Amino acid sequence: MYEEESTYVLLVPGVDEVFVTPEELLAKLEDTLKNWDGPWPQDLQKFTDPSAAANFLMGSVCELDLGGTLGTLQWYSVRLD
Repeated sequence: MYEEESTYVLLVPGVDEVFVTPEELLAKLEDTLKNWDGPWPQDLQKFTDPSAAANFLMGSVCELDLGGTLGTLQWYSVRLD
C-alpha cells in the first residue's frame, strides 16, 4: 500500500500505539499468523505460508480482525517529521 514509507503506527487491542519499521510490522503480522487459532480469514486462505500472507496484508489492507473478543490489529503508514 505505502511501500515507500518507512514508519507505521501499530494499534494492538489493549496496548498503547507503537511506531514500527516495515520489517517490525511484517514480523508482527507473521507471528500473529503463525500463532493463529483456527483457519485464517477468507482472504488469506489462498496462502500456505505466513510470510506470504503477511506481505499480502501489508500491501493491500491496514487491519486484521483477530476474531471473537480479541479486537482488530491495525496499522497505518505515517510520516514522522
